[in-house]
Amino acid sequence: MAPHLSPREIAAIDAIVAQPHHPDLHEIATKFNTTYETIRYRRYQIRVRTALGWDPRKKPGRLSIITPEMEEAVMEHVLRYVDVYQEEIIDFLNDEFGIQPHQTIVSRLLKRLDITHKRIKAVAAEQNQELLEQWYDDSRFWRADQIVTVDESAFNEYTGHRKYGWALQGLPAEMKILLKRGPK
Repeated sequence: MAPHLSPREIAAIDAIVAQPHHPDLHEIATKFNTTYETIRYRRYQIRVRTALGWDPRKKPGRLSIITPEMEEAVMEHVLRYVDVYQEEIIDFLNDEFGIQPHQTIVSRLLKRLDITHKRIKAVAAEQNQELLEQWYDDSRFWRADQIVTVDESAFNEYTGHRKYGWALQGLPAEMKILLKRGPK
C-alpha cells in the first residue's frame, strides 16, 4: 500500500507528470517514496482531465440565479446597511433585479462573500475624529490621581436598535447611531 501523500507532494507529482516529455515514472516514485502505480494513476487522471476539458470529480451543478452583478449589489447593500435581515436582502434583490431567491441562497451567498453575522458595535454619529485624536494626545500625560470618572449607566432607555449585523470576516460590524441623553 502506498504511503499517504500530502497535497503539496501531489501537486509536485502532477507538475512533473504533466510535462510534455515522458518522465520515468519509476524514478518519480522513488523520489517521492511512493509506488509506481500511484504515479501511473496520477498521470492517467491528468490525461483524462486534459482530454475531457474538465474535471470529472467536480460535477457541474445547477447554475446559480445570483449573477456577479447581483453579488456586488448585495455586498454594497449589506456593507451600507449593517443591521439588515436576510429577508430584507431578499426584498432588495426582488426590487432591484426582479428575483425572489430562497433564504438559504442568500445565506450561502453571504458565506461565499465572507460576510459574517456578529454583534453590532455602536459608534456615536456625533463623534469628531480630529477632536478625539486631540483628546488622546492631551490625555497621554495625565496621572491616575488627575482622573475622575462618573458612571452614567443607570439610565437605559430602550431604543429599538438591532443588536446584530453583518460585516466582512475579520472586521467589526459598526453602525453610527445618534446617542440620546436622558433627563436624569
